Amino acid sequence: MKKVLKIVLPIMAIVCLAVYLIIRNIMFDNGYESTQKDKYPEVPFFPHITSAEKFVNKPIDSMYVRNFYSSKKFNQVVVEYVKDSATFDSVSIALFTSSLKKIYSVKLERDVYWDYDEKQQKLFIAQEVYYTDKDDNLSNKIDNAFIIDITTGKKEVLNEIDSVGFKKIKNELTVLKHFTGSYQTGLIYFKNNKNDYCIAKNEHAAAIAKEIKIGTNNFDFTVSMLLAGDPKIKNEKIKLSERIVTNNELGFHLSFDINNHYSAEAEEEHKRNEGYKYYQGWFDKDELYYFTMKLKNETVRFKSILYYYSDFYFIELNKPTTDNDTLNYYTQNRLFQFYKKNN
Repeated sequence: MKKVLKIVLPIMAIVCLAVYLIIRNIMFDNGYESTQKDKYPEVPFFPHITSAEKFVNKPIDSMYVRNFYSSKKFNQVVVEYVKDSATFDSVSIALFTSSLKKIYSVKLERDVYWDYDEKQQKLFIAQEVYYTDKDDNLSNKIDNAFIIDITTGKKEVLNEIDSVGFKKIKNELTVLKHFTGSYQTGLIYFKNNKNDYCIAKNEHAAAIAKEIKIGTNNFDFTVSMLLAGDPKIKNEKIKLSERIVTNNELGFHLSFDINNHYSAEAEEEHKRNEGYKYYQGWFDKDELYYFTMKLKNETVRFKSILYYYSDFYFIELNKPTTDNDTLNYYTQNRLFQFYKKNN
């Protein structure tokens, strides 16, 4: 019996080890990652930072961002925001320098559209309102329209014309931009040969659009959705320094079933994400991400449980050149400022 055990036990041990290694390799080949405990428990979770006694990192009060555009060419930022994250009765459009010095702002009722045109150096703004027509049907129309010179912050004077008045001066007019939705044109911006500006709205714009070629310079209605890890996001001051996995759970990542739920273009965009390789296979993961943030030389750190494929990404709006400058950046529908105390 002892001789049998001496023979069987090593064989069983070898078989168990082989089975373990096979299962282990299968797991790792299908997305399992080695787990670790929090490597830096002293690093706080965002928006808190290390060296909080020396630095401030805080969002701008009463500014919940619905949309924004950052122009590297002109070092400007257009921000569409509300004062309260729970209500949307009114919205503000503000044009800032990249250091968040205000150039122009306007507060309007909701349903506001805007287009920052770098080529024309203008910010075009249009406001729609809803009303009940004579047949008790809910309809919409353009109520307000603006042109802002982005170099001066000046609001241009706009004269309104109707379809009859247009015919008298149409040879003097050039179309700058138009607001054309799914069904018809609701607004056209013109400039005449004396550099005066005028607009046609609603039924007059629709009638004019049928008479002339209004061109392709429409408001940009494209809805783009950035996610953390998108290679288009380029930062110099805020960097992901390390990622660890704290837990793996079996779960087939149905949320990333790109072949069944996304277009070919969206599939390619998902694949380009820097985190794509971590989200293949059988496992859902709990993660910790560690970041560094600096002005010029001095650096602070923070961590997060979110990053890839989330809205926890950072868009830097300016480039501090000294440790006494302020870093302005966007994340999670807020504008943040990071700076040294007593600055």
